[in-house]
Amino acid sequence: MESFLNVLSTFDTRTTALLVAIAFFIQAFVIGTQAFIIREYKGTRTALLGNLSLAIGFALLLLQEILPDFLKIVIANTLIITSTGLFYIAISRFLGQKYSKTFVISILTLLALLLVYFRYIIDNIGIRIIVVSFSGTLFVVAIAYKLWKVHHLPYRLSIRLTAIPFTIYGLMLAIRSVATIFSPPKAIFANTTVESTSYLLLFVISFLWTIGFILMVSQRLQIDLTKLATIDSVTQIYNRHATQIFLEKEVSRTQRNKGKFSILLIDLDNFKLVNDKYGHAIGDFVLIKTAQIFLSIIRKQDVVGRWGGDEFLIILPDTTIENTVILAERLRSEILATEFKDSNVSVKITLSLGITTSNPSESMNVILKKADTALYMAKAKKDKIIVAK
Repeated sequence: MESFLNVLSTFDTRTTALLVAIAFFIQAFVIGTQAFIIREYKGTRTALLGNLSLAIGFALLLLQEILPDFLKIVIANTLIITSTGLFYIAISRFLGQKYSKTFVISILTLLALLLVYFRYIIDNIGIRIIVVSFSGTLFVVAIAYKLWKVHHLPYRLSIRLTAIPFTIYGLMLAIRSVATIFSPPKAIFANTTVESTSYLLLFVISFLWTIGFILMVSQRLQIDLTKLATIDSVTQIYNRHATQIFLEKEVSRTQRNKGKFSILLIDLDNFKLVNDKYGHAIGDFVLIKTAQIFLSIIRKQDVVGRWGGDEFLIILPDTTIENTVILAERLRSEILATEFKDSNVSVKITLSLGITTSNPSESMNVILKKADTALYMAKAKKDKIIVAK
């Protein structure tokens, strides 16, 4: 362990700081490119600003021999910590979480004032390092907390991968603050074990959290594209394409296992009149509410999708014709009893339902044809359930 620490102390902190600045300029370019291509997600441009802020801050530190103290001490360190504040905002916005601007502004304002005080009133580099490290710790801990507490989003894996480097760096900043209390460095680029480790660690994990952030954006984009291809934009249930895929799989499964399944093909009676009389906004409201009612009644293993304009298809695995009729009656009676209220408009609708049960020898098209014929007969009478022969 001692030899490992000795190796760390041999790293030139100034060179490592230069690598950090270069790394963040490169990462800013990468995140900026992604933000330009994928503009729909909040937080990506803020992450770009965070990378640029840190890179510029380190660049000012590296030019300390030719810059006045205000630029190389107050502005440089404030920019470095501003970057963590921007990362905090970027992560919050991307995850759709609330964040406190007062928290960010208060820390940065107090940091700048303390840097001025401990340079021009009492010149103490040790306290300046403690103030900077502690300020960064507050932001990094807030970021890590936001990332670790996410449980409901489908791209949790990339979120966890992003949380790990922030957590590690938060611990390092805290250790740096404590170590500086007992052994303050004499210069900003002092080649001590703690200073060398903190700069080297920042260089390494900067790539890790940038990769993590890019993965979050990419995974979210992939999920959103999948949703766009499979989910109906109005009702937020499966669209026809996705429902047909489920139906094909169910047909294949029952043919292999010599089993059976049932389907319900449902039509909203006189739905065109609703659109014509009240407008498409009310029509969409009726469709959404109808889909929600269906979802609240069917089982977890059942699949409901929007089959057409006002048609829905429900796939019922391992369900007898008798139980399908019972479910169909529940759906019919529930919709009949529902008053669709939106603003000052109240709408009543009924359902026509066609039912069929699969046979292992039948193809998907044959099964759909039987259900469609049954639905056609039900629509002729309205508010009826017809079982295919």
